[in-house]
This record gives sequence, structure tokens and C-alpha cells, in this order.
Amino acid sequence: MRILSVLKIAALSCTVSFSCHLNGTEPVSDQPLEYVLSRYIESMGGRATLAQIKSARLSGTITYKDGQKHKITVLKKKPNLTRIVVDTGIFRMIQAYDGKTAWFARDVGKTLSYSRMEGKMREVFVREAPLENILFHPSDDNVTIELAEDVEVAMQLCYQVVARFADGSKNIFYIDKKSYTER
Repeated sequence: MRILSVLKIAALSCTVSFSCHLNGTEPVSDQPLEYVLSRYIESMGGRATLAQIKSARLSGTITYKDGQKHKITVLKKKPNLTRIVVDTGIFRMIQAYDGKTAWFARDVGKTLSYSRMEGKMREVFVREAPLENILFHPSDDNVTIELAEDVEVAMQLCYQVVARFADGSKNIFYIDKKSYTER
């Protein structure tokens, strides 16, 4: 279950943000939301460059508080295909969405077990499947986006951008105040 939570967090944090939508609230930060997100888009090459990206592969290592490490690979392809693999060295946990079905699997050598994602887990995973996350098309999901209090992430001061969905759930994005890149 811990690995599934890690996969969910990885899916949420390994996305790329692109656009903005004001919801009429006053920002807490020293810059308005439109400015923060437009600078964010510029930091990634601009809207035209980002629109040309058809797929992305991110790989790295998840390090837990207890020092344990696992390899992670996130693959995304337009329009909304995604696959996340966490390799523990003993087994692999896989989460994927093929545009119709969201599923997860555990691969232990010769044994591979699959299960469909259900409920909230499926809903959140499918919402995060597209290469462009909600900040690129906020009106597609009836979402409001606002700036919250600035926070420190990895010893860098960041804007905290909160996307709130109609179902009550939310995604939080951290944008570095100096470089305007996502943390």
C-alpha cells in the first residue's frame, strides 16, 4: 500500500504545468497568479514550445525518510496515456492509464498480478494522466486556481499554487520564486 501511495504522489508531482485561470480571489503572494504562471510557462520555453511536446520520460530515485531508495520512471504521452513504474529491486509496482482503463500491477519475477483502479484513486490518476496538467487547461475540469501562502521547498522559497476541483479535491504546485520552475 505504501508503494501505491508513492506512485500516486509521483504521478501528481511529475507533471508539467502550463497555464492559468483566475478565480477572483486576492493572491496571498507578492505577485498576481497570472504573472506567476506566465513566468512559469516562459521558464519552460513558452506555450508554443510546450504544445509541440508529444511525450515525456522522467526517471529518478525516490528516497524515503528511513533512507530506503527505489527507482522510478514516469512515461506520459499525449493525449492522456501514462505509466509509472517503481522498482524496489525485489519487485516492480506499475500504475498505468491507456485512455480507457486505469490499472496497477505488481511484478515479482515470473508472477505478475493486475487490478483495475477504482474510486477516488482511479479518478485522481486519470485526471493526472495527460502530459499537460490542470494548469494548462483549467476550465476543462471546472477548477479554480489560486495562490496560497509562499512556502519553502528544498530550501527554496516557492509560490504555492492550489487547483481546487468541483469534487473537493485539490492539487498543489510549488513554483520557485527565483527561477519560476516547479519544485
